Amino acid sequence: MLIQGEIDRQKATNITFELLALQAEKCRDRDETPLAIIINSPGGKVDPGRQIYDAVKSASCEIHGIVFGEASSTASVILQACHRRFTLPHGQSLVHHVTSDKTVRFDSRRVEKSAQVYARHALEYAKAWDEVLAEVMDMGSYDYISLTAPEMLRLGFVDEILPKVNLFKPYSPPAHPKRRGRAK
Repeated sequence: MLIQGEIDRQKATNITFELLALQAEKCRDRDETPLAIIINSPGGKVDPGRQIYDAVKSASCEIHGIVFGEASSTASVILQACHRRFTLPHGQSLVHHVTSDKTVRFDSRRVEKSAQVYARHALEYAKAWDEVLAEVMDMGSYDYISLTAPEMLRLGFVDEILPKVNLFKPYSPPAHPKRRGRAK
């Protein structure tokens, strides 16, 4: 599955229906391999992004997100909905404060007082990212920051940097790292 280019309503509808169809196919075939979403997007509108975010978050199968170029703005939020997140060595992400289509700026303190339709998703995003955004904003501009693959890994935006992805054979996820501690 591919998220390419600016995210708008039509693209969100197409991606959501494609995701539902792929899930149904996986359930029918009892296929337990993760579904890969390759992201190369500068972001887009908030509402369509939330639609894709919700579809990924509520998926019955495991979904892995792979940054293939950039995952910026709304696309970076969609990446966070994936069960595991990866980037290629030259992947980038532009992170900024949450805004609505009406260009109202949100942070966790303002969202808690907001009665707007965007409040539930913006609050979830703002609370989850308060600490990360604080560190990100210390790196540069208060309004936004562009992250390289190593910075994305260090800040927890991705779980791993992949050296390569072979798009001509079925996706197989990287092995899970060994867990430390006692076995249960």
